[in-house]
Amino acid sequence: MYNDYSTIGSFIGPFVAFSFLWSVAAWGACACFAAYLASQKGRCGLCWFVWGLIFGPLALITTVGLPLAEPVRPLTDAPAYSGADGEVVGRQVAGMVSKPGAGMALLLIVIVVTVAYLVGR
Repeated sequence: MYNDYSTIGSFIGPFVAFSFLWSVAAWGACACFAAYLASQKGRCGLCWFVWGLIFGPLALITTVGLPLAEPVRPLTDAPAYSGADGEVVGRQVAGMVSKPGAGMALLLIVIVVTVAYLVGR
C-alpha cells in the first residue's frame, strides 16, 4: 500500500532545516550590522553586537535610530572656578548638569548614600 505522507514528509524536513539555517544567518547578520552602525555612531560596537544576538532585527532598527554620540570632554578642559581671593576652588565635571535627568540622578544618589549612612549607624 502506498503512503502519501512519506513524500510530503521528505519535503518538510529539508524545508525546516533550510528555514532554520537562514533564520540563524539573518539573526547573525542583524547583530553584525547593528555592531557596525553603533561603532560608526560612536557607540560600543561589542555591546550592540550582543544586543543584536539577543534581539536580532529589533536591535538593528534601534541602532539605526541612535543619535551620534557626543564626544566626552576631558576633565582638564572643564572651566575652573575661583574663590574670593582668586584661588582655584574646583573644576566642574564636564557636562554633568547639562544632561537631562542628571541633576535628579545626582540628588537620588546623595539621598541613597545619606540614608544608607544613617541606617548603618
